[in-house]
Amino acid sequence: MTTILKLFSSLFGYDYEMVKAQPTASRQKIVTMGFLILIPVVLWTFSGFYLAHVLIGIGLFGSILAAAFLGGTILAVDRSFVATPKRSKTTLLKWTRFGFAIISTLLGSLAIDLALFQGDLAEYRQEKMMEEKTRAISEYKEREKGEILAMVSRKSELEKAEEELGKLHVAEMTGQGGSGKAGPGKISDAIEKKQAQKQDEIEELDRKIATKKDQLDIDATTYADQKIVKRQDALLSQLKDLHDFVLKDGMSIAIYGVFFFFILLLEVFFILYKSATGDTTFDQLLQSEEDYHLQKLQSYERRKARILRDQEVVGDDYDKVVRLLDSGRKMRVM
Repeated sequence: MTTILKLFSSLFGYDYEMVKAQPTASRQKIVTMGFLILIPVVLWTFSGFYLAHVLIGIGLFGSILAAAFLGGTILAVDRSFVATPKRSKTTLLKWTRFGFAIISTLLGSLAIDLALFQGDLAEYRQEKMMEEKTRAISEYKEREKGEILAMVSRKSELEKAEEELGKLHVAEMTGQGGSGKAGPGKISDAIEKKQAQKQDEIEELDRKIATKKDQLDIDATTYADQKIVKRQDALLSQLKDLHDFVLKDGMSIAIYGVFFFFILLLEVFFILYKSATGDTTFDQLLQSEEDYHLQKLQSYERRKARILRDQEVVGDDYDKVVRLLDSGRKMRVM
């Protein structure tokens, strides 16, 4: 107990020799306040490490530094809040600390909820990833399909031309063509040759279209994978997915709310404790000491102001008058 009291006395800047001489209630309050401000420090340290190492992907050493920085920051803030006399606290100071509590609660509940919903959230993100991947593939194909459409249009034109040549060839072979002769001939052979060329062009286009479609599938899949990977790694994306998942049903919302308000109470409990509990004799002693030194300062300021007024009245002879008065007082004493 002595070690703990000494530790928290040093933390709050109190003189340990003075503290240990105080009544039990005063010493207990100091120890209680010391333990209470450790709660938000631990929460901020854990949240900072989780945020840096798990969500952002910073290395172990960097994450430890980030956690230590956040924990040290909130420790400095809370120490100043505790060490400030109750009558000196303003509404702005209290609301500022409450803002810190809200932010810390969000970070702390986020870390707990990510751990709590880890399995369900991974499944949800996997399903969402597949939906987004399918959509990204469709968007890419829609954007890059112009060349294939041109080739398909060209193929349609060739097929129509080949069909017309087929009809001409049949007409020529049956004697209904331009030559008026049935059976093979120069004209029918030329038509057949052109028709074969069209068929070759169509087959070549089919191969190009198939190759282009295969390549487009590969490119679209690669594009979608890269887009999804970038999105999955983004911190904002992970946070958004968590809250999208939580807001899907009432049970998830209830669980999230329970952890949120639990951590919020842990964050603000030391503020409520400090504000709600009455002043101990040690608190009153500190305030009396502050009032005493304030009165001394005010007395000095009044004395200084009076000397300045006397100097203005007497002018350059002020020092002579002071010496004469001092000499008169010394003579009366003698």
